[in-house]
Amino acid sequence: MSKPKRSPVEQQGQDISKQDRTAQQGDYNSARSTTSQFSGPIDQSPFYKALYRSGTEGTSEAYNNARSNMRQRASAAGYGSQQPVEQGAETQLDVKEGQDLAKVGPNSLVAATQPALESAQISSGMGTAEGSQGASYWNSTIPLEQQYQTQLAQRNQAMWNALAQIPQDIMLAGA
Repeated sequence: MSKPKRSPVEQQGQDISKQDRTAQQGDYNSARSTTSQFSGPIDQSPFYKALYRSGTEGTSEAYNNARSNMRQRASAAGYGSQQPVEQGAETQLDVKEGQDLAKVGPNSLVAATQPALESAQISSGMGTAEGSQGASYWNSTIPLEQQYQTQLAQRNQAMWNALAQIPQDIMLAGA
C-alpha cells in the first residue's frame, strides 16, 4: 500500500511557516547577542566586567591626577615631595583612593543587576515564544493534513465502491 501524498495546502503552510520561523530566528539571534552581554552570573557578565574595569580605571586616573596636582602645588609653594606635610597629604589621598576603589565592585554589581534580570526575562520569553511557535505550526498544519487525508480516503472509497459495482453491472448488462 502506497503512502498518501501530502496536500498542496499543507506544503504551502509549511513553506510560509519555514519563512516565518527563519525570520523569527534571525530576530531572536539578534536579541540574544545583545542580551548575552548581561546574561549569566552577574559578576561574570561582560556588562559588569566593563563597569568594574571602567570604574577602577576612572577612579585610579582621577586620584593619579589629584596626586600630580598636589605635587605641583607643593613644589610651587616651596615644599618638596619629601616634606611631612606633602607625605601626609599623599597618605590621606592613598587611603581615600583605596576606599573609593573598594566601592567600585559593589556599585558595579548593583548597576549590573537590573539589566541581568531583564536579560533573563527576555531570554525566558524568547524560549517560550519559540516553543509556542512550534506548537502553533503543528496545530495549524495537522487539521489541514487530517482534512486532506479524510478527503483522499473518501475518494479512494468511492473508487473502490465504483470498482465493486463493475461486476454487477456486467452481469446485469449480459442478462
